[in-house]
Amino acid sequence: MATTIVTKNSSTASAVPTAAQLVQGELAVNVADKRIYTENNVGGIVELGTNPSAEIVANGGIALPDNGKATFGAGDDLQIYHDGSNSYVQDAGDGALILNTTNGGGVYVYSAGETMATFNSNGAVNLYYDNAAKLATTATGIDVTGTGSYSSGININSNGVGLLIGGGTTGSTAIGVVKNSAGRMTVDTDGTRSLDLSTGGTKRLSANGSTGDISFYEDTGTTPKFFWDASAEKLNLTGVGGLDVTGTATMDGLSVSDSQAGGVTAQIQNSNSTQTGGSRLDFLFSGSTVTGRIQNRFNGADFQTDWYTGNDGLEIFTDLAKTEKRLDIASNGDISFYEDTGTTAKLFWDASEETLTVGGDDSATSSGLKSLILGEYTGTGSGAVFRASSASAINFEDSNASTAGRLYYNHTSDYMSFNTAGTERMRIDSAGNLLLGTTSVAVASQTGTTQGIRLAGGADNIQVASNSTPAIFNKLGADGGLIQFNKSGTTVGSIGANAGRLIIGTGNTGIIFDSSNQSIIPRKTSDGTTTTVDLGDTDDRFRNLYLSGGVITSSDYRLKEDVQPMQSFADTVKAMNLVNFKWKNSDKREDGFIAHELQELVPNAVKGNKDEVNENGDNQYQGIDPLKLIPVLTKALQEALVRIEILESNLEV
Repeated sequence: MATTIVTKNSSTASAVPTAAQLVQGELAVNVADKRIYTENNVGGIVELGTNPSAEIVANGGIALPDNGKATFGAGDDLQIYHDGSNSYVQDAGDGALILNTTNGGGVYVYSAGETMATFNSNGAVNLYYDNAAKLATTATGIDVTGTGSYSSGININSNGVGLLIGGGTTGSTAIGVVKNSAGRMTVDTDGTRSLDLSTGGTKRLSANGSTGDISFYEDTGTTPKFFWDASAEKLNLTGVGGLDVTGTATMDGLSVSDSQAGGVTAQIQNSNSTQTGGSRLDFLFSGSTVTGRIQNRFNGADFQTDWYTGNDGLEIFTDLAKTEKRLDIASNGDISFYEDTGTTAKLFWDASEETLTVGGDDSATSSGLKSLILGEYTGTGSGAVFRASSASAINFEDSNASTAGRLYYNHTSDYMSFNTAGTERMRIDSAGNLLLGTTSVAVASQTGTTQGIRLAGGADNIQVASNSTPAIFNKLGADGGLIQFNKSGTTVGSIGANAGRLIIGTGNTGIIFDSSNQSIIPRKTSDGTTTTVDLGDTDDRFRNLYLSGGVITSSDYRLKEDVQPMQSFADTVKAMNLVNFKWKNSDKREDGFIAHELQELVPNAVKGNKDEVNENGDNQYQGIDPLKLIPVLTKALQEALVRIEILESNLEV
C-alpha cells in the first residue's frame, strides 16, 4: 500500500471520475455532491462518501459522539443519536416511523427493569402502570383494571349493550344499562328496579320501575312536589311555588286551581328581557296548527300583550252557554260590541270600509236607523256620519243635563241649525242661505218686522234690524279700509277711516267727510294725502249746484309766486262771441259761449280740445270754467272805467 494519498476534486454536480483519471486507492472528491470516489483493485470506480452503493462493514462497531447522528435516507429522514442526556430515534422526514417484526413475536417496551407496554401479534396490547397492567385490548373491546377518570367524557358508539351499571350482562348482576337504542340514548333499569337522579347526594327525580310513576323533589330532596301518576295519566303539583315550564308544553287539557285567596293561579314567564318573542300561550287544533295565541313580548322599550286568533276570529261571552255575546272580532278585522242582551251588535267597526258605526249598521241602503258612523264612509274623505230618518243632532249639555248647545240637522226640511243657551242662533237652509238671528228667509223681503241676516252665495246679502244699526264695521289700530269693493277680483273702491274721518273713493280719487269742520274734502284713498278732483266731466255733468254760501277757490298769496300785472283784455272781451243756443238733450235755451271759440281767446278757461274722442272713439266734450273769466272780464272792465273817466274829464273841460 502506498504511503502517499493523492486526492482529486470536481465542483461539477453529478460528475463521476473515470478509471483513466484515477489509480488504485487514489481518492476523488465531488464537492458539489459531497461524494467520495476511488479505484478498486480491478480497475473499477466505487463510491465511498455520503451515499456508498455497497455495504459498510464495521466489525469493531461505529462510535459517534454526543449529538453525532446516524442518519438514513437521502434527506437524513431517520436519525438515531444521543444528546448527552437522552437517546432518540427520530423520523425527521414526511413518512411514518414503523416498528415491524416479521416473525410475529411482538414489540415490548421496558424501562429500568419494568414493563411499560407490550404489543403482541394476534393478541392483546397492554399498557402498564408501575409494572402492573391497567388497560388491555380484547377481541370485543377493552378491559380496564381499576377506576377510569375521563376528563372529556366517554363516547360509546354501539346499538348493543352500551354501558352496563353493576357489571355482567343484563339479567344477571347488572342493575341497569345506558345504551344507544335506534339513535336515542336510553337509560334502562333491570326488571322492576327504580331510577333515581341526585345532585350532591340530594334526590331530584325518582322513576318507579313497577308503576311508571315519576316524582320531582323540592330543594331538600325529601318530599316530591311534582308528580306524574302513570296509571291515572295525570300530572299533579302540590305545595306552594307554582309550575314553571321552559319551552313548549303540549297536553290534552289543563286544569289549574288555587286555594289561596288572591294568589296567582297560572303564570307564564320569560326571564330574558331582550327576547322580542316574549312569553306566549298557544291554542292548538289538529296537531301543531295554532288557532289562537296570547303573547307578552318586548317591543324595544316596554312589554306589551298581544292576542292572536285563527281564521274564525275571536268571540267573548259572559256566560258558559254562550248566549250573552259581548265582543266579536272577525278574521277580516271587523269588530262588533253587543248591547245588554248579547244578541245585537250596537258598536261596529268595519275594517274594509274603515268606519265605526254606533247604534245600527253602516249599510248605505238602511233607513229608519239611529246610528253614528265614524271614518271613511263615501270614499271621498273621512269623518262622522249621523244616520236617522227625521233628524240628527249633537247636544252639548250643562251639569244638570239640560241642553245648552246643539248642532241639529232636519232631514225633512234639509236645514242645519246651531243653538247656544238653548236658543237657535244660526241656520243654513236647503237653498244654502245662511240665516243669523232668524229662522226664515223673509228677511230678504226687507219689509215687515222680520229681523236678522241672510247671507247667500250668488244672491243678495241682507241684514235687517229694527231699533239698532244693521251693520257696524270697527277697525282697530292704524287708519285704513273698513270695506273694500272688488269687481272680478280687482279693487274698484273702498270705505275707510282717516284720522277719525270717513273716506270714500278709489285710488287717487276720494273724498273725506270731516264732521269737525263740516266739510267734504278731496283726498287720495290710498294714503289720505291732499289731491284735486273734478265734479263730473265733459260728458257726465251735474245739473245744478245749490249753495248757501259762496264758491271759494284757493287764492292765498302764500300759494303764489312770480306775481305780475295782467295784460290788457279789452280787445279779448270785445272779440268774445256771445250766442243764444238750445241744448240737444233738452228744449232749454241759454246764452253763452262756444267752447272752442272761447278757447282761442282765453285758453285756461276751457277744458278739453275741439272734436276730441277717447281711445274707444267716444266723444270727449269741452267745458268752460266761468271763474276763469272773472279776472279777464274784471281787467277789461277796469280798462273801460279808465277810458270812461278820461272821457268824462274831457267833457267837463
